[in-house]
Amino acid sequence: MNRDDIRYFLAVRATGSIKGAARALMVDHTTVSRRLAALEIALGASLFERTPDGMVETDVGRSIAPAAERLEVVAAEIVDVAHAASDLPTGPVRIATTPLIADHVLIPELRRLIQRFPQVQFEVFSAVASVDMPRREADIAIRVHPPGKVPGEPSLLIRKAAQFGYALYAAQSYIESRGLPERPIRNLSGHQLVGDAHPEHMAWNTQLEQPAEVPLTVSPSPLTSPQWRLGWAWASALA
Repeated sequence: MNRDDIRYFLAVRATGSIKGAARALMVDHTTVSRRLAALEIALGASLFERTPDGMVETDVGRSIAPAAERLEVVAAEIVDVAHAASDLPTGPVRIATTPLIADHVLIPELRRLIQRFPQVQFEVFSAVASVDMPRREADIAIRVHPPGKVPGEPSLLIRKAAQFGYALYAAQSYIESRGLPERPIRNLSGHQLVGDAHPEHMAWNTQLEQPAEVPLTVSPSPLTSPQWRLGWAWASALA
């Protein structure tokens, strides 16, 4: 049995489909099918039933899942220990973050990172969806968390990198129609916003005494999509 096939099994289990696993692992869907079939042959049992609604785990698949997850965690720990013992960082490092942070913070700093660690091959995964760190979907994740919220992976090394500020923009017609909220903003009752698809980017609104309505959500964030940048100033609030 190839241990790496376990990673494909867990990805299919997490996403419920071959194509979903391929997107999560950034490989072709035929690779996922081939690796899953190889694992099933090695185990002598089917792990999923192929249905019109997706991949449904068999009894064998459900039985081996806890052990497979433990194996992934142990394998990740072995890699971490080996990297920590090495004097010079080498090999690939996958950094996962949101499109906003990737475009405006991370990518402009990549040149200095490459100069500092010349034997490291950096890969930036920019997406709204979070990655599973214990399963090695990324080595480093730069995430946005509301104040006071503890990240959900206690086994990871976590450091605060920066603090975000937010500002609201509105068209003049919107202000004439609904007025300006009081400052500092604690109440947006009666106001409407264009929302960001990443829930953490909108956490500030839900923490207000009375949050604004969000009838429209945009993905990716308008700040990271070229066709939206010019329109963001007037589209940030609905008229």
